[in-house]
Amino acid sequence: MRAVNLAFRAGSNEYWGPNGSAVVLSAGEKEPMLRFEKRPDGQWFRAIAEIRCGPDGSLAVLDGPESSGFGPAEGENAVALFTSRGEPVRGRVVPPEVRPRNMAYTTGWILLDDYEKTVLMNASDGAVRELDLSEWIPKDEGATFGFSPDGQEIWAVTRKECRLFRFARPE
Repeated sequence: MRAVNLAFRAGSNEYWGPNGSAVVLSAGEKEPMLRFEKRPDGQWFRAIAEIRCGPDGSLAVLDGPESSGFGPAEGENAVALFTSRGEPVRGRVVPPEVRPRNMAYTTGWILLDDYEKTVLMNASDGAVRELDLSEWIPKDEGATFGFSPDGQEIWAVTRKECRLFRFARPE
């Protein structure tokens, strides 16, 4: 597993991570406790880019198109949502104008950041809202995003200066 892609479940030693084109739940050095290879829409995972846990243990997996190694990958990005037990909930297609490089997740909300824009997606209905954070975070600096433990704030840490910004999450 790539350590950058682990998502730890709050209050336990369990973590989700990729294993080839599957998502597995593990604890320490033991064999995986759970494994699944398909998104909620029944499609196989293609290229798992990000895995994030919500505070309730629910899971979001950013699945992108496979790259041939020559130029950008073609196809849609999707976010697959699962319960804390790995049961499929729903999938959301990422708008084609968003090519996510970073994802944050809290129960009910998905934040996707690319080189041009940051968007907040409602996990229930798929509604997308662009967030203009350029006043605080210049695009040439970029940031890594997350949510506060209660999900009411979006947290952003800038990459160059490691400054923390906190924003109220829009409804």
